[in-house]
Order: sequence, then structure tokens, then C-alpha cells
Amino acid sequence: MPGKSIFMPETIDPAVSLRPAAPPSTAGLVHQFAEFIETEEAAQRAASPLAQACGIEQMYIKYSLERASRHLKLERELASRGEEFRQQYRKNYDRVLGVLKEHNSEREVEHPASPFVCISLAQRPTDPNPSIDAVIQRKVNSAVDRHAQYLEELVLTLKKPRLKAIFEKEMVDGGYGEILKRFQRFEAGLD
Repeated sequence: MPGKSIFMPETIDPAVSLRPAAPPSTAGLVHQFAEFIETEEAAQRAASPLAQACGIEQMYIKYSLERASRHLKLERELASRGEEFRQQYRKNYDRVLGVLKEHNSEREVEHPASPFVCISLAQRPTDPNPSIDAVIQRKVNSAVDRHAQYLEELVLTLKKPRLKAIFEKEMVDGGYGEILKRFQRFEAGLD
């Protein structure tokens, strides 16, 4: 059809508007924003104890791993220097420990049996409001996934000869036996 264009009145559907939709009202935007903030705050309050517990576990694990790594490094250094050097080091070390124990025996210091109790990762917080509950579950899943990734990396790190045994001893000596048990369950595929 010569001379016809798609912009001819008969080709334009009157039901379709070429004008952009009207922007939402300011009050509507404020209401949406307030709902978003309220949902995020409720989800954060519900999910934060679990996320914090995972972070605390990682802190204790990192501390024990650093101590175990230093211990292993010292063992290797002493082995490289020979048996006579190692014996002299042990003698001096034991002497210093004896002096410290004498000094500390004057003031008895009690150490807690276990400074940390693991939080259950299976008991997840919930909310009766489905939109808040969905955000809670997303936050909890994210925290648990990050923690699992950290533990997977730890499994690989502890493959170094002797490091795992020293790490486990550091965890027990530090009073972090519950965290060690969780890690061992994770390593065995049980947690």
C-alpha cells in the first residue's frame, strides 16, 4: 500500500498508549521503602544470632589454626637444627614455664570449661509473615553457606602433615571442644 505508514491513524491501536506510565506517588514510594526496611530489620534480628555464632566459631578456629601452624613451624625449625639444639630449647622452655607457673600459682586463675557453646544450624529462625520469613531464610542460608565454605577450606588446609593433630590439640586445650566436634562432624559429612 503505497503512501501508507505505520503511523497512520488506522494502524495505531487506541488501547495502546505510547505515553510512559505515570511514576508512583511519593507516598507510595515512601510506603514501599518503609516496608522494605521493616522486613530487612526483622530478618536481620532473627538471623543475626546464627550468623554471629558462625563468625565466632571461625574466630576460634582461626586462632587455634594459627597456634597450630606456629607450633608446627617451631617443630620443623627445631628438627632442622639438630637434636642437641632441640634438647637445649626444651630445657630452657621448661625452665621458663616453671617460673611462670610459680608466679601464677600465687593468684589462682580459673579457666572456663568451655568458653563457647555451638548454636544449632538445624534450628532456623522463622517468621509467620511469608515475606519476612523468605528474607530470614535467605540470610540464614547465606551465613550457613559461608560457614560451610570456610570449613571446606579448613579441611583442605589440615591435610598438611601433622597440622591436623596439632590443630585438634589446640582446639581442645583452648576449650573449644564443641567447635572441634562440629568440625569433625562436618568433615565426616554428618553436619
